[in-house]
Amino acid sequence: MESKTKANRWGKSLGFTLPILLDLDGKVAALYAPEGVAPFLPREQVPIGSNMVIDREGIVRFYSLLDSVNFDAELIALTACLDGLLSEV
Repeated sequence: MESKTKANRWGKSLGFTLPILLDLDGKVAALYAPEGVAPFLPREQVPIGSNMVIDREGIVRFYSLLDSVNFDAELIALTACLDGLLSEV
């Protein structure tokens, strides 16, 4: 598990100017998890290893569960989402 310092250093190295949330207890992820994303799990257990982008209005603009098969495609989609949101600023 990364420390807040390490996560912020990583974000800065990539040029991120947005805050990075370390959701250590999973409460934020559970709050924003889309309904039915993993129907075989209780809602509070769904976001195990996930990426989310939440805009200033609290709207989930990107959500993905991490897996090794689709990781590259998800990273490309996440990058596109962030690029789009940052171009709106």
